[in-house]
Amino acid sequence: GPPWEDDPTSRRYHDGTPATPVLADGTCPDPLAASCAAKGVKAAHLDGPIDCGGGGWFCRILPQAGWVPEGGFRDSNFAHCSTPDADELDTDGHCHGSDTEDTYGWWVRDHWHRGYAGTLHCCCGWGPEALGGVVNRCDYRRSIEPSQLDSCRDANEDHPPGSPLFDFDAGGSCE
Repeated sequence: GPPWEDDPTSRRYHDGTPATPVLADGTCPDPLAASCAAKGVKAAHLDGPIDCGGGGWFCRILPQAGWVPEGGFRDSNFAHCSTPDADELDTDGHCHGSDTEDTYGWWVRDHWHRGYAGTLHCCCGWGPEALGGVVNRCDYRRSIEPSQLDSCRDANEDHPPGSPLFDFDAGGSCE
């Protein structure tokens, strides 16, 4: 997306940091291929944009050994469905996603500046078909139109009724 008003114009917020993408086969994944070609691997992973064919995305931030934020890992909001009694827990990490792909880079930046730390695992898809059997719940990130910028406090909150998967977000399940 476009730069934030408070970002320095000479560098990206993540330049000079130890954040390092892990590439499974040495190449960027298909949803980030165009971004990698245009801006490099690290910037593509942290800024996007992604191309999931219009199907949305979801990411999980998982605790990372040797990389614990001050005060510890905070705001865990999901459990992997492979965790025993997953529907009773929210201890495995922090999950967020959207049916709108333009929210990806904004969400990463937002959570970076909120002090989340760990490994970032992202997948294409949003909805019961994508999340079902993977996690018991995942917060929704809504897209903000330019006309809403002055009145939006937090794109992670204040979802209008009928938002995509509003009910899933409120009471997900691994069953």
